[in-house]
Amino acid sequence: MTDTYKYFPTVDDVEVGDKGPQVTVENVDRMDFARYAGASGDFSRNHLDENFVTEERGDPAVYAQGMLVMGFASHMVTDWFSLHRIRRFKARFIDRVWPGDTITVSGEIVDISEDGGRNYADVDVFAQNQNESTVLVCEVTVALPSGEQTEQ
Repeated sequence: MTDTYKYFPTVDDVEVGDKGPQVTVENVDRMDFARYAGASGDFSRNHLDENFVTEERGDPAVYAQGMLVMGFASHMVTDWFSLHRIRRFKARFIDRVWPGDTITVSGEIVDISEDGGRNYADVDVFAQNQNESTVLVCEVTVALPSGEQTEQ
């Protein structure tokens, strides 16, 4: 899904405007929805019951859990900065992800700041489908150590 980084960046390695690794999940399917339901406990009929969503709700098909798509976004952020550096992760769900969609997650550093001797980067993260329609936007803050790069 993404390249593996030997080192996570420090404050000296990044600048506003830097783009992170892309994560692409091709051909999201109903089995992905079912597996996520089992892992998360989100067994909403909207994600699993084709007859319910097509006949009773009028939707064209079941659709992905929003948190599954947020998981794709968090995968990109942790590949770039590491899980332990995340300080804030705010997400807004924009559109549904349907069976067969390919989702690409990308991110860009929009601010670097210092507070109390600690460095932080604010990162805008976007998930788009194969039609370049945005399905999720996130605002993420990560801690950035100073000095030497830290090995993964």
